[in-house]
Amino acid sequence: MSDVERPNQVAKVSQKQRQRDARAQHEADVRAVLATPEGRRVWWRLLERTGTWSRAYTERDNGRRDVGVELLEEAQLISPTEYVRMVAEQLVEVKRAAVTGPQKSEADTPA
Repeated sequence: MSDVERPNQVAKVSQKQRQRDARAQHEADVRAVLATPEGRRVWWRLLERTGTWSRAYTERDNGRRDVGVELLEEAQLISPTEYVRMVAEQLVEVKRAAVTGPQKSEADTPA
């Protein structure tokens, strides 16, 4: 390898390393969010708000749904145990709401 080719090779290697590091950081961040009940609740609300489980009728709906599907896949692939925990927590919440009615959060209560 010539001296001219070496800097390009080093640049490619360091770019790949930066990409690997960024991906590892992203995965650690997702795990950290899904490790807490608060993080799982927020993640679930994002899945609901993006229409992850609905049919898309417009381009806007389809774009939102695509984001939701990406979030769903990330949770399933990066932190499958916490994903299952999140789904189980939501099933408990749905059952509780069916018996007692929906619970208002502090954000829904006027100040």
